Amino acid sequence: MKIQLPVEIGNISTMKDGGNKVTLYTPEMSVADRTTLFEFAKTRTAFMAMADAAVEDIEVPETIPEVKGDKTPSQRLRACFYRLWEQQGKPMSGFAVYYETQIEKLIDQVKAKLE
Repeated sequence: MKIQLPVEIGNISTMKDGGNKVTLYTPEMSVADRTTLFEFAKTRTAFMAMADAAVEDIEVPETIPEVKGDKTPSQRLRACFYRLWEQQGKPMSGFAVYYETQIEKLIDQVKAKLE
């Protein structure tokens, strides 16, 4: 399934889990394009490329990673760390520092298991 159409960028906002929400506005489109667009809503995961002018060739990966639910595994881990940070009384100077510290600890644990 594939569709290419011009869009106007509306709002871009940051979400709590570190992701981004992008609102796009389309011009009026054919019934076929509209049907394809709504089919994407059923898949929940897609690949998107953006350019500020017409582009001849866009490299699209052969497979798009499937995401269970609305969040990737890394987004789910980040959300868990955020909840833990809250439960521990929000230590350190902000969540970003706490998150980086916790991730470094995990990396060190994995490195210790490497040969």
